[in-house]
Amino acid sequence: MARLIPPVKNLREIANPGERLVAEALVEQLPSDVVVYHSYPWLRMERHQTTGADYLQPGEADFVIVDPRWGLLVLEVKDSEVTYDPSTHQWSQKNRKAGAWHDIDPFIQAEKNKYAITKRLEEHRVFAGAPPFTTGHAVVFPSHRYEGALPSDVDSAIVLGAESLRSMNKSITAAFERWCRVRRAKPMTAAMREGILESLSPIFKLIPALWRSIDEQEERLHRLTKNQEFVLDVIQRQERVAIEGVAGSGKTLLAVAQAQRHARAGKRTLLVCYNGPLADWIDENMPESYRNDIEVSTFHKLCRTFCLHANAPFSPREDADFWMYEAPESLERAAEQVAAEHGFDAIVVDEGQDFADFWWVALEKLYRDSAGSRPLTVFFDPKQCIYLERPMLPGDLEGPFNLPTNCRNTRLIAEYCADILGFECIVHEDVPKGEAPRMVKKPDLPAAIQHARSVVQEWCLRDRGALLVHQVAILTPWDKHKEWPERFGNIRIVTDFDAWRKGDGVLLATHRRFKGLEADALILAGVPEPDSTKYYSKADHYVASSRAKHLLEVIST
Repeated sequence: MARLIPPVKNLREIANPGERLVAEALVEQLPSDVVVYHSYPWLRMERHQTTGADYLQPGEADFVIVDPRWGLLVLEVKDSEVTYDPSTHQWSQKNRKAGAWHDIDPFIQAEKNKYAITKRLEEHRVFAGAPPFTTGHAVVFPSHRYEGALPSDVDSAIVLGAESLRSMNKSITAAFERWCRVRRAKPMTAAMREGILESLSPIFKLIPALWRSIDEQEERLHRLTKNQEFVLDVIQRQERVAIEGVAGSGKTLLAVAQAQRHARAGKRTLLVCYNGPLADWIDENMPESYRNDIEVSTFHKLCRTFCLHANAPFSPREDADFWMYEAPESLERAAEQVAAEHGFDAIVVDEGQDFADFWWVALEKLYRDSAGSRPLTVFFDPKQCIYLERPMLPGDLEGPFNLPTNCRNTRLIAEYCADILGFECIVHEDVPKGEAPRMVKKPDLPAAIQHARSVVQEWCLRDRGALLVHQVAILTPWDKHKEWPERFGNIRIVTDFDAWRKGDGVLLATHRRFKGLEADALILAGVPEPDSTKYYSKADHYVASSRAKHLLEVIST
């Protein structure tokens, strides 16, 4: 059986009856190493023939077949009534619901979809141009047969009628053979297959590491967040661009996908952020095939790295002035000496609101060709400014393009987060409602710790919530972790992020150390009233609360 993407438990769930028949035949009859994409959407820039204006053109291929023995075949399915007028060379299709006829050529549709998809493949570094395997298209009429002579621009091998459903593997092979330009097709290499999957599903390998499923809610949120990738298609012609998104809009996921796109285009890419644990998490989950082309780093680690490259001194001090002013100055000086060798062709910045204005000057020195192309994509959220009063981005960035929709948190958690800063909560209609955040008040930290113990046990004990420990985190405003126990019964409490990700225990961290990360279930323990102290603002509370995906417990003291 072939593998269907996206997977469905029962093929009868496919609403279109013609596509359902084709899907059943493909999945049941094609070999197990074949991948079949159903309803594959694409979006690309095209130029209007009359006005010359560039505009976005969407499309959708009914089926895309990836066969390692041959290559890629795009299928267009027509199950309604279709006619062909030989005197005008015009195809027409009858709308089942309205009953009206409209002109449409199914073979041109299939061909257009094929070119849109192969264009995407050409941008991948494995191919760097036309893919070295067979690409073709065909049209399936699952409820019809044809008789008479075919139009001059149609071949019998790419017309699949109702009878073809009974021998789909043979029909698909015949179509591939007719499109093949060599006498004997060579099977795809593993790199080619990986290149196709990465091109059609750019963050395919990151999905298991980014989204830990706890129930049906998680799958729905995952699909919605992945859909945000459309913004990268919209900005693909913009070399330097800013993308503003609320917490939970998928900025980090998009930053990773954008870095991968640059890498597939042959650019050595820097993916830089502010927070150390976030950079570690991104680097840990980066597919091995990208490690030579994408460097993941925090800004301050970058300062140290380039000083080492330049054999320049780097002597950090604990005072804030060093990290704010002296470290970026050291980076700028070092980059001027070694950027040609160790620099980058493209830069992607996550957490851009945390970068001081003069840090951007240092980053500009990191391009290999400072006088040529300098691709820069900055993801930021001004509502998450907890280190600077307001973000200062480079003045030559296009945008910002907005991502106003929260796709990470359940609806009730998203609404709670929006209420903290008093802005409108925008979530997709398919976002699950989830459980309301729970707020409790305790007289002091020991009482807050005791309550946290009961909540963790409620969530994690096998005979209760049965969540895994790496799904749960406890965040505190300040580092008073010596007052916390090493375990809640048989559940360990860990302060090391690597240990948490390995599943050694529930994480205990500060709000700011956890910035940019997320947990399925989150406890904010010992928090004061936001804005009651200069060290804990509403922005701090917003950032911390938005890290919770499904469950949020706020214990104030």
